[in-house]
Amino acid sequence: MHTAGEEAIVRRLQAHEHAAYRTVRLECLRLNPDLFGTTYPEASAMPILPFERFISTGDRDNVMFGAFVDGWLCGLCGFARETRQRTRHRGELVQMYVHTTLTRRGVGGRLIGALQQWALEDPTIQQVVLSVMAENTAAVSTYWRAGFREYGRLDRAFRLEGGASRTQLLMVWEWD
Repeated sequence: MHTAGEEAIVRRLQAHEHAAYRTVRLECLRLNPDLFGTTYPEASAMPILPFERFISTGDRDNVMFGAFVDGWLCGLCGFARETRQRTRHRGELVQMYVHTTLTRRGVGGRLIGALQQWALEDPTIQQVVLSVMAENTAAVSTYWRAGFREYGRLDRAFRLEGGASRTQLLMVWEWD
């Protein structure tokens, strides 16, 4: 457990941290099964997650930022760039997660801010999109505060175990 006085350090994950990333990614899917489109069984069955590979190779178009407290990786926020020629000005904010012991302390906003700063440094990037379950009101509020705006919704986008469904909220942050 971490105390409120501890400050998280936010930075891009380095090649040697791909295994720590996997641990946190699987943890967030296991602990929050209703908040992500990917399920824990799907991800845990993969020998190498796509972002494990991107992190270990230092991929410029697919980056993952991490929040650390005393060396403990406690938050994630990734950027996946579009690959088609006509959409390479855009990327997607993916896999946003902050461990429950650090929620409501600004860590999520700092992770998003690091991704935004990184995107602004690349003159070829002009848009960052994301999707979030509309029912995840804490995450939606964080994205609004970071300057994202809603551009669409897809009802019944995700089917959960037991038959319940979730609405996918689509958001964008853009600049000239």
